[in-house]
Amino acid sequence: MLQPLTQTQARVLDYMAAHIVERQRPPTRKDIATHFGWSSANAAEELLQALERKGAIVMDGAGSHVQRHPRIVCWPASVLPVLRLATPIKVAA
Repeated sequence: MLQPLTQTQARVLDYMAAHIVERQRPPTRKDIATHFGWSSANAAEELLQALERKGAIVMDGAGSHVQRHPRIVCWPASVLPVLRLATPIKVAA
């Protein structure tokens, strides 16, 4: 179950979701830090860890934190209309 997010966590999740929709891949920690004007990718890593603890994302992959990639579990409402439009429609033959 998703725990309430802080304003910053919600903004990062929105950015991640939009990045995935636009580029078909999750943003890197450096992408996140650069977008928000943070001097260190470590700040992005801490936000990703908080989002994982709260149930908004799951970190996929093995090895060090750098090799793990975020997978969004709870998509923000801001991108849901885009995701619905991207869903293929099955037409009966």
